[in-house]
Amino acid sequence: MNNIVVTNDGSASIFSTRFGEQYHSKHGAWAESMHVFIKMGLCQKRHLPKLSVFEMGFGSGLNLLLSIKHLPANCHLYYETVEKFPLQSTEYEAFAVHLTSEDQAILKQLHCYDWNRTIDFSAQVQVRKIQTDICHYTPSQTFDIVYYDAFSPRAQPECWEAQIFSGLYDRLADDGILVTYCAKGSVKRLLSKIGFQVRTLPGPPYKREMIQAVK
Repeated sequence: MNNIVVTNDGSASIFSTRFGEQYHSKHGAWAESMHVFIKMGLCQKRHLPKLSVFEMGFGSGLNLLLSIKHLPANCHLYYETVEKFPLQSTEYEAFAVHLTSEDQAILKQLHCYDWNRTIDFSAQVQVRKIQTDICHYTPSQTFDIVYYDAFSPRAQPECWEAQIFSGLYDRLADDGILVTYCAKGSVKRLLSKIGFQVRTLPGPPYKREMIQAVK
């Protein structure tokens, strides 16, 4: 069973016993997700009336929760995400305890949604969770943003291969962006070779860099 841990900003994360890594930065789960995926991802496209996001690694559900909370009032969101190893109810409930009562309710609702179905979270937000390996995933449509939130290349090397990023590149809209906490030189070179314009941006607290890659 995975373990709940408290990160340095007081927010919770989950330690994966399968991969030997935390789902989020030890320096701050909430801060990392907000900086990498919301500020450098979602907020870059908030002018669009319709926004489509693909997330690699549903995990704790924190990135989806924050995307819903920070979605502009006049924007419709379609959110598709894959996860090979979904959390058990005891695990996501233990994680949710560290959130506000409102956020707890939203997070539990998102985890309870059926897999492999498109669900209306609200009139503004549609969610589709797919239980599969990213290596076997075929995108359903064109996306404006990719949140790439797999475990590190050390822990999950198969998730950082050219074939996966090439497929995502093909399904990104023109000027679409991919964001990830990872800033390894080998990942930057791979993304550049595929055709992305790779930007090395300041990372979340206590992490020097992150990647934002633009099609």
